[in-house]
Amino acid sequence: MDLTDIKKINLTEYAKNRYGYKCDSKGSGSCLLHPPDKHKSFSIWQGVDGIWRFKCFHEGITGTIVDLKIRIEGIGEKDACKELLKEFGNPQKKQTATKNPAKGK
Repeated sequence: MDLTDIKKINLTEYAKNRYGYKCDSKGSGSCLLHPPDKHKSFSIWQGVDGIWRFKCFHEGITGTIVDLKIRIEGIGEKDACKELLKEFGNPQKKQTATKNPAKGK
């Protein structure tokens, strides 16, 4: 799994499970970046390229799962990418780790 694959993870479900996001069937809800927001000022959707994005209507900013993690958790881009790769797994690393011991035998 690489960064492009991570960005194709359903951001609506991730935001619901990770941050308690509550939204309507179109992905609109209170802004995760501006609690306690009482208005539908945040939206999540999947683009034609398969990448999920969000928009905060307070600031007019858009981003991906990586950007949302950065803003909510206050971490850098490198750490956000590392954590997402760790959370969703990196099959290449797991596969390499499994193959290496076999080579030594």
